[in-house]
Amino acid sequence: MIIIVLCLLFSLVAVTACPQATVALNLLRERKGCFDVVLSDVHMPDMDGFKLLELVGLEMDLPVISEYQISC
Repeated sequence: MIIIVLCLLFSLVAVTACPQATVALNLLRERKGCFDVVLSDVHMPDMDGFKLLELVGLEMDLPVISEYQISC
């Protein structure tokens, strides 16, 4: 995920990073209309990406891109 964030920043895209899904969800709720897309990891410590996808889909009209990291 950090590589994707760095690439976006290098491309001059405004990025807001959150350490936990609940923090991100609260920020999305508080600043409704300020974000264009949600990029989320599937595995997070406090909530999985699928639950976040469900909540964002129910409450906001935002596309969600879920990332799944595979370690070898």
